[in-house]
Amino acid sequence: MFQKVKYLLYIAILIILTSFVLLTACSKTEVSSEMNSNELFTVSVRLNQIEQSAKPITKAATTLPDTLRLRVTMNVFDQQGQFAYSDKILLNETGSEIPVQFQVKKGTYDLAFWADYVLYKNETVVSEAYNAADLRNISINNAMSSDAFSLVINDVVVDGDVAITSGTELSRAVAMLKIESDQTIPAGFAAIQYSLSQSVSSINLLTGESTINSYGTFFSNPLTAGENLSVSRYIFPSEPFTCSINLLDQNGTSITSFDVENVETQKNVQTILKGDFFSENASSGSLSLTLNQEWDADKIYVVEPILTAIPIADANFKAYLVANFDTNGDGEISTTEAKQVTTINVNTDNIYSLDGIEYFTSLTQLTCNGTAELDISSGIFIGKGNLTKINLSKNIKLIFLNCGYNQLSQLDLNSNTQLTVLDCCSNQLSELNISVNTKLTKLLCGDNQLSKLDLSNNT
Repeated sequence: MFQKVKYLLYIAILIILTSFVLLTACSKTEVSSEMNSNELFTVSVRLNQIEQSAKPITKAATTLPDTLRLRVTMNVFDQQGQFAYSDKILLNETGSEIPVQFQVKKGTYDLAFWADYVLYKNETVVSEAYNAADLRNISINNAMSSDAFSLVINDVVVDGDVAITSGTELSRAVAMLKIESDQTIPAGFAAIQYSLSQSVSSINLLTGESTINSYGTFFSNPLTAGENLSVSRYIFPSEPFTCSINLLDQNGTSITSFDVENVETQKNVQTILKGDFFSENASSGSLSLTLNQEWDADKIYVVEPILTAIPIADANFKAYLVANFDTNGDGEISTTEAKQVTTINVNTDNIYSLDGIEYFTSLTQLTCNGTAELDISSGIFIGKGNLTKINLSKNIKLIFLNCGYNQLSQLDLNSNTQLTVLDCCSNQLSELNISVNTKLTKLLCGDNQLSKLDLSNNT
C-alpha cells in the first residue's frame, strides 16, 4: 500500500512539473510574439527624377537659389487609412534621385509623396504654394504659385526590410494656365485681373477625389508698360471653366475685359490664352486657346508671388483698409491680408467706390453707410454717402450689411444667401429683390423709391 501511494505521489509531482514547463514555454512564446509584432522594419525608396514634361529631364542635379527649397512630403497609411508615418524633407537641389527612408511595423501600407517648391529664409519656410501636411487634403495657397509633383505606391507589403527602386518616378500633379500676348503693354495699363468661374480647391492624392470651388477664384498681377504680357499660374486640373480677364489702370478701374469660355486644363499641360488685349478692336473672339504638352525641359521649377497689392480704386477706401488691415506695414493690402478680414466698418461720405471689396471673401459684416442729414423741408433723412454702386457677388459669407444713406440705385444680393440683417434705407432704390435671402430676420429699406416689395420668401 505504501509503495502504491509513493508511486501516485511521484506521478502527481511529474505532472505538476511538466505543466509548469509548458506554461513557461507558452509565456516565453507570447512575449516573443509580442516583441516581434512591435518590431520595426526599414523601408527605403529612391524617388526618381522629376518628370516635368514630355521630354525627360537630365539626371544632373540643379542647385536652387538660396531662397528656394524643394520640399518632399511623405505620408504612409495603414490599411485602416491611419497615419503610420509622416515626414518632410527640404532639398537645395533638384533633378537627381531623392532617397527617403522610414520605419514601420509589419503590415501592408500605401505610400504617398508630394514635391513642391517653397520660399526659404532664415533657416525656415516662409511661404508655400500648397498646404500639404495631409496628402489626403492638399489645398492651394493662392498667395503663391509653384510647380508640384506626386507619386502614390499602393499595397506595399512589409514583413522585413524593403527597398523600392522601380515605379518611383514623380510626375507633375498640376496644370498651368498662361495668359500672353506678343504685343507690348501700352502706358496706362497697370494690372491684369483674371478669375476662374470654377476651380479645384483641394485634392485627395490617395483617391484622386477633388473639392470644387464654384464661387470663382481671383488672381491679379502688376503690368509694366513696354514689356510683353505674360502671366502664368499653376492650378489643379478641373472641368472646363470660363476665364474672365480684366485689364486695369493705376486707379484699379477696368479699361477692357474679356470672357473665354470652355477653358480646359490637364495635368502636365499648359493651357495658353493668347491674342490681342490692347487694341481698340480687341475682343474675346480675338483670343486663341491652345494646349501645349511640350514644356521647356530646362524650366524645372517656378515659385511666383501672385499679388503684392490688390487694386483699390478709391484712395480714401484704401486709406481705411491700410490703417486697419495692413499687417506687414507695406502700405498695401495683399490677398492674404484681405482674406483675414471679417468686418469692415467705413463711413462713405468721402468714398465713391468700394471696388476691391471682392477680394475680402471672408467678410461677414459690412457697414458702408453715409451720414444721415435731416432735410427740414421734407422731414426725411438724406444720405451724404457717395456710393452709387456696390458689387457684393464674391462676398458670399456676408450676414450683416448696412449700406444706408448713400446714392445706390441698384442693389444685387443674389449671391448673399447668408444675409440675416439688411439696412439699405435712404438710397435711390426703385426695386429690391430679396427672394433668395430667406435667412433675413431684419430689414430696413425706408426712404427709397420702392413701389412694391415681395416678402413671400422671407417668412
